[in-house]
Amino acid sequence: EYMGGAAGATGPGAGLLAGTGGGGGDPRVVAEEMAALRVAVQDVCKVATPLGKLIDYGREDSDAMAKELRAHLADAAALDEAVLRLRRQSDAELAPLTTKLAEVEDAIAGFRARIAAQKAAIIQNDESIQQMLRAVAVPSR
Repeated sequence: EYMGGAAGATGPGAGLLAGTGGGGGDPRVVAEEMAALRVAVQDVCKVATPLGKLIDYGREDSDAMAKELRAHLADAAALDEAVLRLRRQSDAELAPLTTKLAEVEDAIAGFRARIAAQKAAIIQNDESIQQMLRAVAVPSR
């Protein structure tokens, strides 16, 4: 079996045979193949170890971010509930004041209407007085 992959592969360990050498079992060839295989395994480990750590860190970061998101969503939900509760409380406390304000505004509108009616009556009375004064001041012919 080839340890390095498919036939025609290139790179460290490509074309190495497990337990067989091109030299028909020559101990020097086997030792060379073992050394080459050892170097190839070390190269793979040099690449795989940081990659594995990177993947682990990515998972840890992803888990931490998901946990943080859940905490923020829980806080947001709690704050939304608090805002809703305070809004209801404010509306309940303002209801009597809103009713009283409407009553006062109606009373003010009534007073303004009476004032306008009194002003109109005063103007009309003033015109009547002016006509009487003119009639007295101008002698009749």
